[in-house]
This record gives sequence, structure tokens and C-alpha cells, in this order.
Amino acid sequence: QEEQAEDEEEEEDEDEEEDASDEKGEEDGEAPAGEAEEQEAGDDQPQQEEAQETEPEAPQPKYVGEPRKGGLLTSPPTQREKEILKLKKKIREIELLEQKEAEGTTIAANQRAKMDKKDSLQEELRTWEEAMEDYMSLEVGEVKEFNTPLHGVKVKLLSREHPLLLHAALMNPPVYPCDFKDIKTKHKQGSKVNVRVLRDNERVTTMSLEEEENRVPEIEGVLGEYEEAKQEDDRLLEELINLGKWTSDWTEGTVSSVQHFGVFVWIWGYREILVRKETIPKESLTWNAEIKENEVDRKKFRPGEKIKVQLKYLEATYDGKYPARVTGSIKDQNV
Repeated sequence: QEEQAEDEEEEEDEDEEEDASDEKGEEDGEAPAGEAEEQEAGDDQPQQEEAQETEPEAPQPKYVGEPRKGGLLTSPPTQREKEILKLKKKIREIELLEQKEAEGTTIAANQRAKMDKKDSLQEELRTWEEAMEDYMSLEVGEVKEFNTPLHGVKVKLLSREHPLLLHAALMNPPVYPCDFKDIKTKHKQGSKVNVRVLRDNERVTTMSLEEEENRVPEIEGVLGEYEEAKQEDDRLLEELINLGKWTSDWTEGTVSSVQHFGVFVWIWGYREILVRKETIPKESLTWNAEIKENEVDRKKFRPGEKIKVQLKYLEATYDGKYPARVTGSIKDQNV
């Protein structure tokens, strides 16, 4: 009985210690265990809601750098800039003559005649300084054709005899090589486009001058990516030209589109070729009763599908109807 009494006293002491500990925790601002868990769950909820409301950070641009005054090209000098430089030189020479005359030097008759032109030269200078550069103003052009390999479009302007290149890197925004197919959807053949002519008089851009100046690092980066791809295309094309016949090996391509007369296929990354129906196996053709001839069976080829083709380089025709080009075959041309 004495031992039982002692055990009961010890249990009572432990209960009193737990009660005292709970009271102390409440006094110190600590909630009991169950309440603390509920409080923590409640504290997390606003944080989760706040995280959901926070907008995701915009992806960092691939190419960054300082803007460049004047844009991608700061040379060669334009006709306006050349005229301004020549006029300023003539005016400086007249001012030197005026200074010599003020110092007592006798001015020759031909020098006097030169000095008399100062006012007209200054007026001409003001006219050129106020003139608008081609690279500062927009002009409406028409998309005439796509470049091969695909890296831009040719744009015809009324002010130029020959079409100028609208490179993918100079589109607004620039079209990266990974999205090169967007070139065809953004600028369809025959569509109108507002462009500015660059200083080299060979390229145009759809950017404003300010946008071009701010995007110079990106433009140069994208130009570099396309140039690297073009060098590889040039290498493969030269090999094919030197071969002079159908390749014996097969090149993997991606179906671009399917027409009744053939299948367009992307090869080497950015080059689109035509596989005519004459080089497609009969089992991939279907009879068209309206035109009374076979055509490509559209069920056999789907855009985006990978196929194997043999390649051959064809020279331009004498009549100019067909330019030099690469063609493809799904039939084995070496059997």
C-alpha cells in the first residue's frame, strides 16, 4: 500500500509539471502542440496564396549588350553623310581664308570667289542636315520570294531596281533558327510589308531605328547562328554538285507540305526541296479521276513526318523556267 501511494504521488507530480510547462509556454507566447500545428498551417496559407499571385519572371534574353547608335551598321557613310562632310570641309577652308584676311593677308581673286560662296554652302548644309535618311524612314514593299536555305525573304521596293533581303534577324522581333518556319507564316509571298533600308542598300528591316539600335546584340547573335547553318548548307551543297548524280546514301528529311504533284521536304535543317511524284513509289500515289492521272496520296505523307530521300543537284534550265536546285527521290535511283 505504501508503494502504491508513492506511485500515485509520482504520477500527480508529473501531471503538475506538464501543466506548469504548458502554462509557461502560453506565457512565453508558445501555443500548445495541437494549436501550434494549426497556427503553422494557417501561416503557410497566405504564403501559398501570395506565391500563386506572384507573376512568373520573364525569360532572360539570349543575347544582351549595350545599344548601338545608328543600329546594326554605322558604315559605309550614306550619300547624305558624304555631302555633309564635303560641305563642312569647304566651309572650314573659307573660314581659314577669312581668318588670314583678318590678320592682314592679301586674298587672291580665286580665293575671294570661294569665300563669296559661304552663304550658299551654309544653306546647302542645312538642307542636307535636315534631310531624312533612307534608314530612318519606312517604305512599303512586297514580299517576292523566300531565300534558300530559308533565312529571310526578298522584298521589292518601288525605289529600288532589285529586291532587297529582309533577314530573319532583322524581322521584328527577330526569328531565331529554331523557329525558322515562322518566316513563311509572318511574311507570305505577295504580302505587303513596311521596311527601312539599311546603310548597305542590300538589306531591309521591319524594326524602327530605335528598336534596331536597342536590339543590335540580339541581331548580331541571330545573324551568327544563321551564318553557321548556311556554311554547313554550302558545304553539303558543294559536295552534291561535285557528285554530279543521285546520292547512293539516304538523307533524313521532314515533310513540309503535300501537294498533288509532289512532297516538299526540309533537308539539312533549312533547305526545302521538292520530291516530285515521278520519284515517289506507286504505292504512295492514288488515282485522281478528275484530272485522269496519279497524284500523291495525302494519307501516306503528313507534315512533320520524318522520311528518307536521295538527293541530286539540277542545273538551271536554258529557258530560265527552272533555277538551279536540289531535288529529291523516295525511289531508289541507283538500282
